[in-house]
Amino acid sequence: HLWLGTQQDNVADMMKKRRQAVGENSSNTKLRPLDIRIIRDQLANGTPQRQVARNFNVDHSTIVAIKNGKTWGHVIGGGRGKK
Repeated sequence: HLWLGTQQDNVADMMKKRRQAVGENSSNTKLRPLDIRIIRDQLANGTPQRQVARNFNVDHSTIVAIKNGKTWGHVIGGGRGKK
């Protein structure tokens, strides 16, 4: 079923219908859900963001996006920190 529209329209439709690859289903991901939980724990325990990025061989911006909930929001757990 095809609809006439621009690329932007098609992307918006894909996002609305949740048909995009997310997290570990994305073909170019380096991280897995367990990694995300560990990353959140490291951040909560005070490990600097750039060190966490080096630990997982990803860019600093990836860690910032995870910390701010922009990516990997569907993964539950991690981030409890020391009590």
